[in-house]
Amino acid sequence: MKMKIGITGANGYIGSNLVKSLLINSEYEITALIHKNDNNLSGLNIKTISGSVTDKNSLDLFTKDQDIVIHLASVQSTVATEKDFEKVIYNGAQNIIESSLKNRVKKIINVSTIRSFTDNKDNITPINEESSLAVNDKNMPFDKWSAKADQLFLNQDEKIDCICLNLGAVIGPEDNIVS
Repeated sequence: MKMKIGITGANGYIGSNLVKSLLINSEYEITALIHKNDNNLSGLNIKTISGSVTDKNSLDLFTKDQDIVIHLASVQSTVATEKDFEKVIYNGAQNIIESSLKNRVKKIINVSTIRSFTDNKDNITPINEESSLAVNDKNMPFDKWSAKADQLFLNQDEKIDCICLNLGAVIGPEDNIVS
């Protein structure tokens, strides 16, 4: 039986490359939650569901029967407002968790940003599980709402297996949006 993996943000730069990489292994069945368009995914053997992380009904359809949800959906930090960050990043995280619990998803992998962590002033101390998240209002809105979303995932404890991947710069071929 194939492992079922649902991916939010699958039509973005990281998401579309992840989908293509996962499809190399025939043991995965991929479902993509598509918010605006699926241009980066056309012609691929995947299931798509139109929706948004802000729409609980589409998330309930998306998470149904999934083993793992990889959450990549976000908003572009250079053009969004603080309300956009709260709605998509934070409320979207809440919605992903609720729908995943409701549909008994086994694991959520939240792909976030290194900016979720409070700035390391000395540039020497490594960032690890003990590092502070940038959840207070003195931080930039994107950083703050990403950190608050990470906190939601990390606080699930026994309810659902969640991990956060906090990426730095991701660059490569086909990256056509300045972020």
